[in-house]
Amino acid sequence: MAKQRRMQKAFLTFAFGGPGNYSGKNMRKAHQKLVDEQGLNDTHYDVIVELLGGTLQKLGVCEADVAEAAKIANSVRDDVLCREPGSKRKTLYERLGGAAAIDAAVEQFYDTVLADSRVNKFFEGTDMVKQRRMQ
Repeated sequence: MAKQRRMQKAFLTFAFGGPGNYSGKNMRKAHQKLVDEQGLNDTHYDVIVELLGGTLQKLGVCEADVAEAAKIANSVRDDVLCREPGSKRKTLYERLGGAAAIDAAVEQFYDTVLADSRVNKFFEGTDMVKQRRMQ
């Protein structure tokens, strides 16, 4: 892990506009084995970007700079995942599981809303069968 941390520090210093040059492997070569043998994909990448953002927030970095760090991280996504630049990523709808998943989410969402005393008063007298169908 020491080598990984050292390489990550060098890459982030370079990517975030700091001094020095990144001299490690290119992103494709560095991650090819993870993609081929362990199935590294967008879901995993999203987690890494989320964790980076959370770490920066814990360190007191402002939201705008956290967003910029995420943008920079996402700019190398295709290289890290060893695919052609601009290749189509599945939509959130597709990643969640399509219509069946959305239907299930809406059902569970309204069950949760109706059970929550902070907001359920806004739905008093609402025909929830109709409301769910409209969603």
